[in-house]
Amino acid sequence: MGGGGSSRRSGSGISSGSDNGQDGGSVDRNQQSENNDCLIDQNRELDSINPEALSELNIGDIFIIQIEDDRPCLVDDDGRVVGSITGALGESLMNCMDEGYEYRAEIIEVSGRECEVRITNKCYVNDTATLASPDSHALGSISEGDRLRVDERNDSLCVIDDSYHTVGTIIEPWANVLLGCIDDGLEYEAQVLDVDGGACEVQVTLSPDDG
Repeated sequence: MGGGGSSRRSGSGISSGSDNGQDGGSVDRNQQSENNDCLIDQNRELDSINPEALSELNIGDIFIIQIEDDRPCLVDDDGRVVGSITGALGESLMNCMDEGYEYRAEIIEVSGRECEVRITNKCYVNDTATLASPDSHALGSISEGDRLRVDERNDSLCVIDDSYHTVGTIIEPWANVLLGCIDDGLEYEAQVLDVDGGACEVQVTLSPDDG
């Protein structure tokens, strides 16, 4: 992870929304419902923070929540526990993870030795993205409101038009998370919100069959 808790993510990443989460991954999609206690979307301050690991976080960094010492934790690329989630939410995460649910945590704010994260089901997304490496020819064939496919091409997370041309890509940290979800069998779509010159903004969501 990069250093400096006040850093901002690239404009080509996905910007967080506020919709309620729903699960992807290996859990049976029939378990997805509004009354499912394992569908989680909450902001939370981390407990038991590791100051050294905290100093290297960037706003927008994403972690897959892991169980360490019987607690849901954020673990960085060096294997260090950044912090843990305790209390009622921590207990809920433990119980749901035992049932096969997976969760991610996005760094929302770092202030001194405090860190706020947004915790959601790993494969849920309903957020906006400005595409990286947009293809000018493909941009000329799409319009606001079009719904495009999101899929893997050459190890990249790509937005693809009806003619199977790559319109642009979605970059890290979201690409790695969603590519794993696509490998698990989930499908995503991108609705075109705006095409302005050589830029394209889209709304990325689970496809209706997976929502």
